[in-house]
Amino acid sequence: MTDDLITRIREAARRDETTQWFCVTTPEQIAYVESIISIQLPELLKQCYMQIGNGGFGPSYGITGLPGGHESSWGDLIQTVEGLRQLEECEQGWLPLIDYGCAEMLCVDCDEEELVVVSLQGEIDYKDYDFTTVMERWCEGKIPDLRSEGFIRER
Repeated sequence: MTDDLITRIREAARRDETTQWFCVTTPEQIAYVESIISIQLPELLKQCYMQIGNGGFGPSYGITGLPGGHESSWGDLIQTVEGLRQLEECEQGWLPLIDYGCAEMLCVDCDEEELVVVSLQGEIDYKDYDFTTVMERWCEGKIPDLRSEGFIRER
């Protein structure tokens, strides 16, 4: 991961009218959340939280923030992880990051370093790309098409 990608994500967030700005977080806040959810956050996500803001930017409804930041429809990241873990299909290493609405969540499988689309109706779909790819494409104005392996222009 490079500082260049963080710069590109910040610039894309500034261009995106739907971005909700929250204060950046600290390494201590991140370590606290990691200890609560028992998941090591991806390095790119940590850098986004510490250098851009506590969620509220990115594809769809934006990245879910830590406590005090942007909330998904389930709450902050801790609450969203706890809610996801109530689903029988959920694996321990899944980190729900982007709420797509319509009961769909884009998760990072932190054990396998791939993305998983979870439908709250019980459907699971593994993707052949990772969180870094999602954010790189978002900087280009594209978002994952949850029905295929491709990306589409963000509306």
